[in-house]
Amino acid sequence: MYERGTVVVASDPFGNTPKRPYLVCSDETHPFAGEQYIALGITTKAYADSIPLSGAFVAGSLAHESFLSPWAIVSILEKHVDRAVARIAEDTITEALQRAAGYVGVR
Repeated sequence: MYERGTVVVASDPFGNTPKRPYLVCSDETHPFAGEQYIALGITTKAYADSIPLSGAFVAGSLAHESFLSPWAIVSILEKHVDRAVARIAEDTITEALQRAAGYVGVR
């Protein structure tokens, strides 16, 4: 099981790359914890509402400058995860999830 805050590399169902990094945001309270995760996409492109990950790593890293996309909410299955590569600080996760909630009308 991957813990909340873990950056994993998994299949990319929406992009042009076979795999991409994601931030695992769900925790053990998820109904299918260990089988399915709620995650946010990570990209090397900066957009207006992107969150830079520079300085947010508490363990590991990514090979390129990267940005968290709080609008790119995905559900990924454990079997689609290739590996874990890093961990992100909790304050960055909280900021990202607050922004993500705003995209679905939660204020």
